[in-house]
Amino acid sequence: MEVTVDPAGEVKTIAEALAKVNAKGTVKVLAGTYAEALEITKPVTIVGPNAGKSGLAEDRAEEAVIDGSIVIKAEDVTIDGVKLEANANVEFQAGKAEIVNVYSLASNCIVTADINRTAVLYATAEVSDIVVKDSYFNIGDGSYLKGVWASAKVVSNITFEGNYFTHNNTDNKSISDCIAMYAVAGELNFNNNHFVWVTDDWDLFIGYNSNDCTKVNIVNNTFDGVGELYTCGNTIRRLKSGAVCNVIGNVFNTLSGTIFSSNSSEAGAVINFEYNAYTNCSYKQGATDATCNYVNNYYALAQTTATSDYGVITSKEALDEAYKASRAKVASIVFAEAGFENAENFTSIAVGDVVVSADQNGGSNPPKYYNSGTNVRIYTNNKVTFKAEAGYAVKSVKITFTSSYEVNEECTLTNCAYEVVDGAYVFTPVDGASEFGFANTKGSGQIRITAIEITYGAA
Repeated sequence: MEVTVDPAGEVKTIAEALAKVNAKGTVKVLAGTYAEALEITKPVTIVGPNAGKSGLAEDRAEEAVIDGSIVIKAEDVTIDGVKLEANANVEFQAGKAEIVNVYSLASNCIVTADINRTAVLYATAEVSDIVVKDSYFNIGDGSYLKGVWASAKVVSNITFEGNYFTHNNTDNKSISDCIAMYAVAGELNFNNNHFVWVTDDWDLFIGYNSNDCTKVNIVNNTFDGVGELYTCGNTIRRLKSGAVCNVIGNVFNTLSGTIFSSNSSEAGAVINFEYNAYTNCSYKQGATDATCNYVNNYYALAQTTATSDYGVITSKEALDEAYKASRAKVASIVFAEAGFENAENFTSIAVGDVVVSADQNGGSNPPKYYNSGTNVRIYTNNKVTFKAEAGYAVKSVKITFTSSYEVNEECTLTNCAYEVVDGAYVFTPVDGASEFGFANTKGSGQIRITAIEITYGAA
């Protein structure tokens, strides 16, 4: 069920739509300003005009603006593609929620009384499985202990991915930690975010009271300070024996003080520092009982606490190349094991982070899978294409063909070349093409594919 909210229509408020919509339904919010407080008490998806479009995108459509508090009291809630204005904030009383593709200027944040912090997003109950993704947050001018996220109760399995965090202050005393989670458990993921955050506290402040996490991933983020102002990095406290913290592929730029701290962590906890760049800042790490592993990090300035082998790479360019090489992945499919029905049309399948698709392309027959020979048959004119997901690039595709049904020189190649290696055909993209493949333009006969192995990595 879908209910549409239109300032000029029958349903004029989001609250009214929430009352009408069925559980697991959708509330579609048209452009306009909605100055209302919302309580979400059933599983529901709220979509604005920019659903599916990153909060960082420059070509967002006219916004559906929410300028009031949002309280999530039910699991399985998604808010996608809206704008949060100054008086908006999101309180989590239940988990399994997603905040995605949001553009937020929320600045009149609410106080979480148990830790005396203010934040745009805050949890007042023990919640888990929350995703905040592809969104922009600017909390405006600040006051001390103000940030984007705050929680005192245990939160677990939380993901922040692809977000941009900033504020308008020009001093480092007015704003506190960007993300403050006092009690944590499960797995935390902070991936591909950009922090432009000036504070004499931390970008990530995790586990101040308790930390029962099995894994914390801090991967491919950029942490920017500003000028000469004192700005710290991350503190992940109280890691227990057996826990793993991965600090991989990040850029720490123009920070001061301690870049990473893990005080009160136990012996037996492991922290992996790999392929990080510390640019325009001197690396300083707080004391910890955790085991720290350093592999291939770049330090532009002298290290303040160079008490062990910090895994030094001598240039940012060398670091980037080494990191790309380290992220190489291999994914494969054997069609006999892929669960296809006999004579089923083959259109596309994900092999790792690469989509393999096949198109009839004007031929008489579409590509099909057959149990006889357990292969996919590519008929005359049919086309096969390989395309990596965003952020990845294909290095090579190894295809095993049924004997006597291989590609040959009559086939049309698009943005690729191939060679035969140990009986298998290895295709490689030309000039870094993001999409490539071949068409069966042999004079007659099929091409039959039994297996595909794809090697790919960071773009």
